[in-house]
Amino acid sequence: MTRPTTAAPGVPAVAASPAASLGRAVVAELRRAFRRPAETPLILAANGAVMCIGWFYLPDSLRDWFFSIHGPLAFPIVLESWMISDVPATNVLGGDAKNALAALADPRAFQRYLYAKSLAIWLLVAPLCAVIAFAIGQHQHHHVASAAICVLVLIMPFGVLGISAWLGILFPYHPRSLRWRWDHRHDRRSLVRWVVLVIAPYSFVPAVVGLVLLPSILLTKRGSQSPTRLLTQGDLTLAAAIAVLASVVAFVIGHHIGARLADRHRASLVSYLADPERG
Repeated sequence: MTRPTTAAPGVPAVAASPAASLGRAVVAELRRAFRRPAETPLILAANGAVMCIGWFYLPDSLRDWFFSIHGPLAFPIVLESWMISDVPATNVLGGDAKNALAALADPRAFQRYLYAKSLAIWLLVAPLCAVIAFAIGQHQHHHVASAAICVLVLIMPFGVLGISAWLGILFPYHPRSLRWRWDHRHDRRSLVRWVVLVIAPYSFVPAVVGLVLLPSILLTKRGSQSPTRLLTQGDLTLAAAIAVLASVVAFVIGHHIGARLADRHRASLVSYLADPERG
């Protein structure tokens, strides 16, 4: 039986209750993700498909522009980065307003809510990329480097998702149909806000990925400037170790700051999330 959450003054309470444990919260999030129209898995798969097409079929000049690192063992890292560079990694409140409202009533519940969002996306992306990294490493006989990359793709999303959620905490929006957006097109402020927030993840999330990977990229820059522009096993192993450390730090700090931001803006968030007509 659910209990209404505590609402801000003047805002009606929402009948919902947060999951009692992180495990239950993750299961509930995965069920929600695969409920029709299964937006999150479809977006992740579409981003992965676009990346693969670019990686294998773009001319070399364009491929160099799209992808800053190259080589077989770099493929799973780039694939993972592209898959999580979208709305599911950012609009963590607006895309699930009912449960977000319930979680906002309790700081501990909200922290669990953020963790569940990150873990759900992790489960949909990281294991697949780790399997691909392992398969490539075995085929290339780069066992040590492939093991390092497997660890990297398993850990990196935590740091990225912990920070990318800030965008959705500060600027959430309600998913509405294109027909609804068209009917409300005269509300230019709402329309422009929605367009910006739909596009923003494509630049914001890659910037977060770059921030998490920046120390390892800088320390392996010499290796990537070889004539073939391919990272060696040693380069990738060192980069993976540094990036794992950076991801762990970003995970802890990112989710902590995300919870602090939500608590600071709780009244305005509750007011906005409780009214889907605000778009």
